Amino acid sequence: MSYDIAEVTLTPSDSRETRIDIFMDGSGWVGFDYRETVKGAVTPVVRQIDYSNRYQVSASEVEQDDLVRALSEAGVFELTDEPMNEAAGYSAWLDVRAGEKDKRFHFYTRPTSGARQAVHQVIMEFARKMKVAPPDDLTSVTITSEGDRQPAVTVTLTELIRAPESYNGKRISVSGYFTNEFEGRSLCHDRSKKSDLCIWFGSFSTFANPADLERKDTGWLNAEGVFFKGPAGHLGMYSGVITRITKSVPAKAKGQF
Repeated sequence: MSYDIAEVTLTPSDSRETRIDIFMDGSGWVGFDYRETVKGAVTPVVRQIDYSNRYQVSASEVEQDDLVRALSEAGVFELTDEPMNEAAGYSAWLDVRAGEKDKRFHFYTRPTSGARQAVHQVIMEFARKMKVAPPDDLTSVTITSEGDRQPAVTVTLTELIRAPESYNGKRISVSGYFTNEFEGRSLCHDRSKKSDLCIWFGSFSTFANPADLERKDTGWLNAEGVFFKGPAGHLGMYSGVITRITKSVPAKAKGQF
């Protein structure tokens, strides 16, 4: 069983995507991920959540059978796909396999009634019973950063790579050689593109001024955004990431990176 939910919320001051991933694999291992990823924010302080509890709890055969029985009684195998609606801001994927039954569903409305609501409640209750659901107090998994309108401190890539903890969650201005390749979107000290000389180049802020963003595939670039220490990027190979980028413009020749 796997149950994945993605929801985008947008307010005048904040844009974020919330993801919930719950699973039980064929061996009985149970996991729960809950993440709130900020795409843009203009408040001075921004908070997001990154919670993961994977492969620490295994459900017994009795607990697995109880889950299948509860899902069946809730009507999971009678559910039907919903028409795609990318503008809904909500999507959910449900994959249930029990014996010879194997069903996959896509939804674009929230589970507010009927079998959808009953199935959702069964899965959430199972996660709480297995003690993999997030705790009531999320302080320990809350990540704090500066907002996208805060002044950016100028820093070199060398300083970021040597001491990523010093700039974690801070608005920075940094220059380097930018490369936009498959599994290699990075800002580097030089053209070699070695991951230990680079940081990952993340997404543009929802609240960025388009006039401040010049998109290109390669070249020397100056960027302003929020820095988070790694591991980051493809396979966690990078020491950090600059994201919620509000400025991306050509930089002068290498020399201050």
